[in-house]
Amino acid sequence: MTRLRLPWVALPMAIINWVSIAEHWTTLKNISKPTTIVILIVWFLFETRGQPGGMKSPRTWFAVGLVFSLAGDVLLIGSGSTAFDLGLAAFLLAHVCYINGFNRPWVPPGRLTAVFVIVLGAYAVVLYSILYSHISGLLKVAVAVYAIGLCTMVLSSLETWRRPDWVKVAALFASVGGVIFLSSDSMLAIQQFVRPTSAFDLPVMVTYYLGQFGIIAGVVNRGWHATTVAASTTPP
Repeated sequence: MTRLRLPWVALPMAIINWVSIAEHWTTLKNISKPTTIVILIVWFLFETRGQPGGMKSPRTWFAVGLVFSLAGDVLLIGSGSTAFDLGLAAFLLAHVCYINGFNRPWVPPGRLTAVFVIVLGAYAVVLYSILYSHISGLLKVAVAVYAIGLCTMVLSSLETWRRPDWVKVAALFASVGGVIFLSSDSMLAIQQFVRPTSAFDLPVMVTYYLGQFGIIAGVVNRGWHATTVAASTTPP
């Protein structure tokens, strides 16, 4: 495999965001939060240039997923339940896009899939049971739907280990990124519904960016590996 492609270019802005959270610099925090994802989007599009587009292309789905993530970041800057609900919807759509991207082309489930489903299912049940008594009305349904979407995205990232078109180092980045993303959203849910506290602000954003970086780095390195293999097998 060629050298690893990692989104180092987005890391300084993420660090600025983390420092601004720790120092309570609200304006800088609100600016750096979406800007980090903007930089990640630009890096992703640059590193995957030349790859096929269209609705059957993983590149398209992950690019759109990043745009929905950006929308979610902007919406969550706002205050109030409406901003949170819209942000939740945006990130749910991002997960749907990532699920589509991970599963193109489709690979039938295997024994390892069952293990992933059991572990993630148990985790989702435990987390939802913690949240359940703190939410009411339609929000119970919305949170359940989001949890299913999130865990399906994480499952799809873990399934890259079984996919023949994913080199192992790319699968490692994507799967670890998916799990870290899950931890970020879990902390955010507890902060939002169970224990409102600013103590979670920094851990949520650290894990959020690391999760996004891992997923996208995995996708980019998978694409470069596939391109390298294709070039090496093409007759002169």
